[in-house]
Amino acid sequence: MRLEDLQTDARIRGITAQGVATVVSVEWSGNHAVNVVYRDSAGKLADRLLFRDDECTLELDAGGRPWSFDGSGDLLRLVSEAYRFRLAWLFDPYVAISTSAIEPLPHQISAVYEEMMPRLPLPPGIGTQAAVMTNNPGYAPGSFTDVLQFVGGATRVQE
Repeated sequence: MRLEDLQTDARIRGITAQGVATVVSVEWSGNHAVNVVYRDSAGKLADRLLFRDDECTLELDAGGRPWSFDGSGDLLRLVSEAYRFRLAWLFDPYVAISTSAIEPLPHQISAVYEEMMPRLPLPPGIGTQAAVMTNNPGYAPGSFTDVLQFVGGATRVQE
């Protein structure tokens, strides 16, 4: 910040060691120095002679309070809801069912939460292979049982 940028009521960092100071008045003393009367964060008036060498330590404060409530309310709600969803499984293990737009059947709930979840983590590639099998109608019908036998889920499969 340059000395020429100092104006009345500007909030400047670097004039005092205590933090931000509010400029009360600015009086030039030649071309390379300025006498600044300021009010510090405690409310005390003081003055200081600033030179060109001090320009690198001066910084215009962005303004506002350190804890202001002028942010977007919609963004706050969105972030709060996302954080709530992130921690929801701690309080409701069936959170996927309660937030889903699809109503699962009772046997699907028991299959996922009583059979599949205790087996996690699945061996690498099983999840993607099962997805390929269920989404590809041309896939051989015996392959899904092969995967289940590999995982150990199908013990009584007849060929």
